[in-house]
Amino acid sequence: MKIVVCVKEINCEINPFDECALECALSFDGAEIHIVSMGRERAVDPIKRLSRLGNIKSHLLCDTAFAGSDTLATGYVLSEMIKKIAPDLVICGRQSIDGDTGQVGPAVSEYLNYSLITNVLEIYKTENGKIFTRTRVCDETADFPAVICVDRINTLRFPRIGQKPKEVEILSASGLGVDVKKCGLKGSPTQVVKSFQNEIGTRKCKFVTPDKLAGIIAEERKKESKKIEIKDFDKKLKNVWAVGKDVLAQANSIGENVTLFDIPDEKNISQSEKFISELEDKLKTDVCDAVLFPASFWGRKYAPILQVRLKTGLCADCTYLETDGNELFMYRPALGGDVTAKIKCTKKPALATVRVEAKTENDVIISVGKGAVDYIDDFKSYADKNGFGFGVSRPVVDTGKAPYDCQVGLTGKNVNPKIYVAAGISGAVQHTCAIEKAGVVIGINPDRNARIFSYCDYGIVCTAEEILNVLC
Repeated sequence: MKIVVCVKEINCEINPFDECALECALSFDGAEIHIVSMGRERAVDPIKRLSRLGNIKSHLLCDTAFAGSDTLATGYVLSEMIKKIAPDLVICGRQSIDGDTGQVGPAVSEYLNYSLITNVLEIYKTENGKIFTRTRVCDETADFPAVICVDRINTLRFPRIGQKPKEVEILSASGLGVDVKKCGLKGSPTQVVKSFQNEIGTRKCKFVTPDKLAGIIAEERKKESKKIEIKDFDKKLKNVWAVGKDVLAQANSIGENVTLFDIPDEKNISQSEKFISELEDKLKTDVCDAVLFPASFWGRKYAPILQVRLKTGLCADCTYLETDGNELFMYRPALGGDVTAKIKCTKKPALATVRVEAKTENDVIISVGKGAVDYIDDFKSYADKNGFGFGVSRPVVDTGKAPYDCQVGLTGKNVNPKIYVAAGISGAVQHTCAIEKAGVVIGINPDRNARIFSYCDYGIVCTAEEILNVLC
């Protein structure tokens, strides 16, 4: 079997999700593995180190013409290289930790016309020209050739002693034979207007002692829930399409004429593929300014496919939308959550996957971060005992200590309880953007300067053990 693994270098390290993709490839006995990466020359060394792990050939696509590529342009460049290799299977990490879009894998599959499975948690087997997997949604099977996008489901092995690194083939735009008009900024309809330090959701934090926590929770539970409001713009886009009821309110806030499309059963692949094809045909004949998808497993899989077919822009996991009546401006965390980016599409229709608030059954949610992960069972027990909801940050899910369903954050779910308690959570934008609509936020962290406190109404400076001693 011939396998391509798409890899991204981030700050001279390999994207962790892509390391998991490579480990999946290495698990296929006797496979011929090709690493394909697009980036700067500094990526040579980390990619070369990977070549020590087995029968691996590495290819770096490096040219100034590629600079500034969005996911549409990136998918194009990668797919042109992959076509030359003609693999049976392409394995991508679910997303990169800097961009977090999860769009490149689906885009590559569409450019190649390969089968696609996303959010893969386990590869059961391959036989009779098919691959059998377990995903976050259901069991899925696909015909070869295929692209699969894997979650952080394993740990990359260490190289064997004495295994020497192999040279990395470096290809320029001309060497690859790509159309430079489809690369870099020229070929990127999704463009950043500006980026800035995120201050949305900041609160005035009052520091209290650990013994006050239970009383604050009891008092705040008596209050009315905070009403969620979506800004309605005076000047609106003429025609906006909402794919699914979850994004209808956002569509109405920016669109004068809104058309709603019902989403098919996400477990029914053939229905979903038919739906996207019908939507594509309709968009080629009707006038539409923007199409909104939910930032769900389904939306993150099919919106990039539509993007490639229409050759338009797509912004992932938007936390806020605005319009001046002519253009749609989309906001999302960027650069690993350090900043917020304001983004627009230079072509119409603009596509966006939009974050929506999850229906919060519990008026109190206790969430655990990496700083309190050693006490996760104690916090879960406390939450269950008191009838509270339970959540975690992404690093906790990545360690395998909690299921994805519990993840609160940009790539998890948005929540809006009366009270949100963040224990051992640092406060990255990728987490705080998901709790903006909570009524009261209480942070627990031993570091008084932790970023989380800027997004809290109350702050408790103590360790997880200290707060549990008071609560339990």
